Amino acid sequence: MQKVEDQQALLKKYVAGLKRQVDSLTERCQNLPEAQQLNLLIPFLIKYANMPSFGAQALCPK
Repeated sequence: MQKVEDQQALLKKYVAGLKRQVDSLTERCQNLPEAQQLNLLIPFLIKYANMPSFGAQALCPK
């Protein structure tokens, strides 16, 4: 049971970090023209588009 709780704690930490990054990115983008917003958003989206399996791995280890 401890392993599941550890994995849930890790996932919560990951989600909290991701939320901080999204909040920071949102704040930085607020007053920028659309093209500059996309220049900031696209690398972020590419980086995290490949990470949805992280949550599944944390919750359902092999």
